[in-house]
Amino acid sequence: MTASPPRPKAHSDSDIDAILAELNATVVDHQRLHAWVSESDIPLARVVASERLTYVRLAGKDASGGCVVLMLLDGAWERAI
Repeated sequence: MTASPPRPKAHSDSDIDAILAELNATVVDHQRLHAWVSESDIPLARVVASERLTYVRLAGKDASGGCVVLMLLDGAWERAI
């Protein structure tokens, strides 16, 4: 029997707010997202960085078990889901 990989931690509302604040302070466009990802220790499940669509999905869930998707929209990061 093989062991399951550890489950990513649940993100509290304050965790998500802190990540959004960091993204808003450092990632102003899709071109800067990859640099942030390479320097961040936040586990991510998906990263999309194009001129038309830029978002990250955190590897962990929120406190209620939902996915956390953060999207760059009109120059500002916000929670999409």
